[in-house]
Amino acid sequence: MFLRAVLSERSLRNLATKNEKLAKNDRVHKIKWIQYSGRIYEKTKITLQ
Repeated sequence: MFLRAVLSERSLRNLATKNEKLAKNDRVHKIKWIQYSGRIYEKTKITLQ
């Protein structure tokens, strides 16, 4: 249990630093993702109808 807790804490820290790095590029990625998913949504909407 202790080892698992240490590992999870370390992985959480790694995630936090990754998230900090990602947060800088997050706005751009979000915009790109919204555009991308929007295109997919439009395609699926057309195919579903």
